[in-house]
Amino acid sequence: DVMVLTLCTNVLWVSVYSVHKYVISSLSNLVTAVLGNIESVFGDMIAKNEKDIMQKQVPVYDLLTKILSCVCFFTCIILISRFVNLYADGVSDIDYFQPLFATLLAISELIYCTGNTYQSIYIAAGHIRKTEWIAITEASINLGVSVVLVWKLGIVGVAIGTIVAMVFKTIANIYYMQKNVFKMSLIFIIKSYL
Repeated sequence: DVMVLTLCTNVLWVSVYSVHKYVISSLSNLVTAVLGNIESVFGDMIAKNEKDIMQKQVPVYDLLTKILSCVCFFTCIILISRFVNLYADGVSDIDYFQPLFATLLAISELIYCTGNTYQSIYIAAGHIRKTEWIAITEASINLGVSVVLVWKLGIVGVAIGTIVAMVFKTIANIYYMQKNVFKMSLIFIIKSYL
């Protein structure tokens, strides 16, 4: 995102992006820290072939991840523009008040956090190399959509590119997990998102 903004817009937009991204990344780190590194627990269950325990525990963890992420990021959406206004008070080189951008960036990070369970499961199973295509495709989508949209929508286009990439990544992670590692109820996943 920073590279696209640097090459395609006024460099001042990188500052706007960085201030918003710092807040949102810090919140993402908080969510990740509270939920802990669960990959080792999943890995132990997979190694011991404890499918019954996984069928009970993974959906609970997944739902808790979604609840915590939604509470944190919807609070962020409500408060981030006010925070940035206070933070950038007195700065007149560019308008830091970008509520649509802030909302879209928070939504992209929300999508990332709510989909962490699926990625954690296949990483725990040792399928990192087999899923490189997901990361490469995600980055390509983010870059491609961001470059196309930044010309018309500016910084908002970059946020939309990130959202599209995160949606792809989440769907690909669910698909890969379902097909190769752990069959979690697709109906439960859809309901938990709703």
